Amino acid sequence: MKKMIPPYGFFLLFISLLIPTSFIYGHADARLFDSFDDDQEEWMLLEGLDNTAMSTTRNVVPVKSILGLIEDAGGFALLDQDFYLRTNPFVERNILDLPLWEMHSCQEPEKWIIGGHLFWNKMDRSVFKNKSTNIDCYLDLQQKTLFNALDNLSPELKDLFPLASLIDPLSDTADFDSILKLFRNFTAEQRRLGIMMHLWRQWEFAEFRALLPIYYIERNFIATPEEQRAIEDQFGALTPDEAKMFEKNHGISDKIGLGDFRLESNFVPYNTDTFALRVGGFLTIPSAFAFTTGIKGTTFRDCLEQPTLDLQALFDLAFKDDDLVDPSVSSGEQTALKEALIGDICKNKNGFLLGAFDRLNAVLIETNLGNRRHFGIGGIIRSKTSLRSLLDDYEWTERINWNNRLSVEYLAPSNETRFYIKRNSIEDFNSRDFNSDDEEIQAANLAFLEQEIVDKFYPYAIKTKVKPGPIFRWFSRWCINGDVWDITLGSDIWIQAGESLELKCVDPELFQKLDICNASNSLAYQFKSVASFGFKVLRPEYAFFFNINSEGTSWNKNIGDDWAVSLNFEANF
Repeated sequence: MKKMIPPYGFFLLFISLLIPTSFIYGHADARLFDSFDDDQEEWMLLEGLDNTAMSTTRNVVPVKSILGLIEDAGGFALLDQDFYLRTNPFVERNILDLPLWEMHSCQEPEKWIIGGHLFWNKMDRSVFKNKSTNIDCYLDLQQKTLFNALDNLSPELKDLFPLASLIDPLSDTADFDSILKLFRNFTAEQRRLGIMMHLWRQWEFAEFRALLPIYYIERNFIATPEEQRAIEDQFGALTPDEAKMFEKNHGISDKIGLGDFRLESNFVPYNTDTFALRVGGFLTIPSAFAFTTGIKGTTFRDCLEQPTLDLQALFDLAFKDDDLVDPSVSSGEQTALKEALIGDICKNKNGFLLGAFDRLNAVLIETNLGNRRHFGIGGIIRSKTSLRSLLDDYEWTERINWNNRLSVEYLAPSNETRFYIKRNSIEDFNSRDFNSDDEEIQAANLAFLEQEIVDKFYPYAIKTKVKPGPIFRWFSRWCINGDVWDITLGSDIWIQAGESLELKCVDPELFQKLDICNASNSLAYQFKSVASFGFKVLRPEYAFFFNINSEGTSWNKNIGDDWAVSLNFEANF
């Protein structure tokens, strides 16, 4: 059994690679990790701090010393690397394209059929790229540069810190590497639960079908129980209430609503006693919208601006701890002030850590109910072949049919918010004089480093015209049509070509540094096996059909390995 990611281990990693972790969570009060939206008292403390403590702690540590500390700790070398390796979203297969909806009665309909599939769809491990389900192919958790620099910290550098305990643990590179290993196998899981309503009418030479889902979708990062225990041993564990609050605010994205609407029609150009061919087309209309979001979780795309980071205030807090001490203020209030200050330093209501983690959530686990507003149009060929065409000497062969569905769908371009890594070059650092004594140059260098740190952990959210690749599907099934029972076995092949991106309204200088290639999805495919067992009640004026259906992925690339089950009810009248 797998569990959700523990409430704080994963995103502590983001900033601990650059700034000594004790600066960030030196006080192990769990409120640091809670959303300030839920704690009005901390907001009041924050406002008071803006006018008092912040003014007394500014500019305690000289800017040149800050630059030297970052350089000596290997910060420049780390900034020259990329923390995000990719920013492409997960490839998603529209709920309308699951093969479950083809698993109806083996008997051809007469007049109207109306019904619905009560379904459950689960993806245990999402695919980040190719066949990898581990997040270390998406985030660079293998980097060694900073670890080597920390291992060689000089005594002179350690003397700059007010407390030896702040820096001594960081010189253990083996410990850093073991911490990183805890997160390399993390992945995301997804669940979809709902009902697929369907309407079907068939005449002698024509047919139309309609599909419309209402469902709940949820996605979150997960860890195995062993990984969770190891992380809790490393960082400690929150109480159940604190963990539940964190999961809702920062661990889960979910919503419930309508999916896209599909309408299909076809006609019969050729029909015999043993073979029927139907040719037609279908539309995927982007009707998806959410009735509500945040049932168990939240949405992560409400604030996508690049934040600002104040290194001056952060170093002042670390090196001038006594300035926050006021005899009239209790120790608990001092802790709350520090926590609020850290959030204020990062100009982010949740601080740099949670803000960076929520940006990752916005890229990967923000859920969609449809095709992201892409209108789809496609062509379709259906065929039905009776086994009697091959074995006409046996009467029972009339009950066994081979059914096929071939389709190609074109998805029209649509505007989406996509995320991009800003890549820098060594010239960006070599062109700056970090040893200058000029205060203006020092201030510009500090601002440059602050922006570089932000850009490493906050990919840019940019409005993009997305052109998805066409989708090819081939669904095939064998049907055994009994008097009371139906049995179906089949397979489904789904292939989508790679997409292309066209950025809109981007500064030319920034555009040159954006990694567009690694923000787009490549060709994806999925092969599924399907099975169904049905029961039917036949009457002269009407008929009822009940099916239990299942499907599972056999092989796949660039899309996750999921499975699904459904209970189908149909009325024929």
